[in-house]
Amino acid sequence: LLHVVSGPQHALRLRSDEAVLQAVDLGEDLVGGLADMGRSLGAQVETDVIVSDQPERAIIERAHGPTDLIVVASNRRPVTQRAFFGHRIDHILTNAPCTVVVVSAT
Repeated sequence: LLHVVSGPQHALRLRSDEAVLQAVDLGEDLVGGLADMGRSLGAQVETDVIVSDQPERAIIERAHGPTDLIVVASNRRPVTQRAFFGHRIDHILTNAPCTVVVVSAT
């Protein structure tokens, strides 16, 4: 499981080190809970949390290792409630070396 703390590079530089560390800690809690669930079902799970200004590229880079599946969340458009596949999800779908599942975040 990979969680990417993201934002424009200038925003990551402007955020305090403490804010970035809090975001990383939150990500570690998130992947830790999901890993525990996977392990309870018998899956072998590895976790990592990274900071990147281009999360879609970081995900693809990591997926070229021993990755079976990428799961990403999509937001819904407020008015239509339809899934929104922005440039990041499009990049992942186009460049992934494995199966990609897109789920609704709401």
